[in-house]
Amino acid sequence: MPAQKDPIEIDPVELQKDLHDRMQRYLLTALPIHRLFPKLRAQASAELSRNNTLVRGPYLEALPDYPKTKSIKDLVDAGMLHEGFRDMDPKVFNRPLHQHQAEAIQAVVQKNENIVVATGTGSGKTECFLFPLIDSLLKANIKGRPGIRAILVYPLNALANDQLYSRIVPLLAKELGEHGITVGRYTGQTTQNKQRSYFQNEYLANPMIKDLFGDEIPDNWLLSRDEMLDTPPHVLVTNYAMLEHLLLLPKNAPLFQNADLQFLVLDELHTYAGAQASEVSLLLRKLRNRYAPENTLRCIGTSASLGDSPQAQKDVIEFATRLFGFPFSQVITAKRESHYLLETEAAKTRLAPEQWLELHQILQSVRHLQDEQERITQWNDRTMDANIELLVEKEGESLSQLLCTTLASDESVREVSDILSKEGLQSVANLAQRVFPQGLELAERALAGLVAIGAYARESSSSFPLLPARYHLFTRGIEEATIELAHSDHHEENAVNLRFRREFKDPETDKSRFRLMTCRKCGELYFEAFEKGQHIIPEHGGPGWKRSVFWLKPKDSYVIPA
Repeated sequence: MPAQKDPIEIDPVELQKDLHDRMQRYLLTALPIHRLFPKLRAQASAELSRNNTLVRGPYLEALPDYPKTKSIKDLVDAGMLHEGFRDMDPKVFNRPLHQHQAEAIQAVVQKNENIVVATGTGSGKTECFLFPLIDSLLKANIKGRPGIRAILVYPLNALANDQLYSRIVPLLAKELGEHGITVGRYTGQTTQNKQRSYFQNEYLANPMIKDLFGDEIPDNWLLSRDEMLDTPPHVLVTNYAMLEHLLLLPKNAPLFQNADLQFLVLDELHTYAGAQASEVSLLLRKLRNRYAPENTLRCIGTSASLGDSPQAQKDVIEFATRLFGFPFSQVITAKRESHYLLETEAAKTRLAPEQWLELHQILQSVRHLQDEQERITQWNDRTMDANIELLVEKEGESLSQLLCTTLASDESVREVSDILSKEGLQSVANLAQRVFPQGLELAERALAGLVAIGAYARESSSSFPLLPARYHLFTRGIEEATIELAHSDHHEENAVNLRFRREFKDPETDKSRFRLMTCRKCGELYFEAFEKGQHIIPEHGGPGWKRSVFWLKPKDSYVIPA
């Protein structure tokens, strides 16, 4: 069995330290301080070294999978979906659908309902409308009969392009190409007066498109405006601004010749609000009145999660109904769930933090091996040498599959999964000490090992890991620097107590603090103050106070060295 390709593993704690060091060096470079102020330079370096807000984290977030149900194959076998789906990529055809994807397909295909799919990022919302749409086109047997049947409207060209390249074109123009379904993108990026060859060269410069089609894009992907005006695509990908343009200008009328609009999809429904929502609503009514007067149009909106409460879903249904001008029946939502083995297997073991460290090192030493049996053998040999009872062996299964089953019964894995599922994003330091209360450094390293092994362990190369998770690190710059002015007789730099925060009064000494300013070219230092007569204060004092910028060290008080 060939070894699966592993992602690069990153140590989150070491990454945090490295980022902090890099941020410190950058900020010291970005805030140059003249060599005539060595004490302030030293204070700046020390302040940044102990500043723990430059890089916050690492934090750990669980990314469990969505509940699964029947596959596209099952729906084809049951007669719900067209037989043409059998030409799909077998991996996708046989893979279980997310439950919310199956619900969307059933609602549109069997019940002819208008729906909003409100699920999280990466939940497969595109398939929720793409599969029912394709089913309708396959059943209509439209090969060789140009005319728009579906319009997919995206708020941004970047979103349209991403979905076109990664989801829509591979399925329609490649896998199901023999069925003659045509697709075209008509946006501002589909430049006027450019021929197909121009766009083909542009698209094939994208490695993903090159890998998909080789040296020539198939004819059922219409690339130029002229192509689409001559033979309108069955599936039109556009944005709402261009859709208005298409409906208003007579020169675009050929695009809608023989149109039989059956599907209208609005992606990122939550982005439409206020006056823009009113404009889009009127635009959709104009589109419907011209090209879908028989009310056979199916409307689908997709959005990020909008809340699971009955009132939230009612509000979404009312909004979609007003926006599209068609009645909507339901909002399809989804919630990620922990790996089913963590729910069904009984807890049997609890590995110590030192054992997680050892197992992590073993995994790092064997995961690169190409021969799966050699990988398993070395894992077993090394765990025996470390006196860890975690032998794995089963005919025909990989190390990642065996570990998935074995580690599902570990209490520490279950505890991490449970905390992340119920409480959300967690500081690695806090989570580590909750799970391994034996000391912070050991606990953090043990947690990193547990997460790495949990992410490696999976039932198959295409399934979610036992413990899918990702790390977050947040960086920030410095707000500004403030100082206390000091008498030059005692402090030759005229300033003390540099701090990287906006603070105009010391909370302990009640002394005034002034904003420090630096010339980015030479590093000369100044301070900002507001003056009135012979008095200066760090903040604006109202009428009569004038803002001024002073040399921290007046020029006539020193000679710049050569």
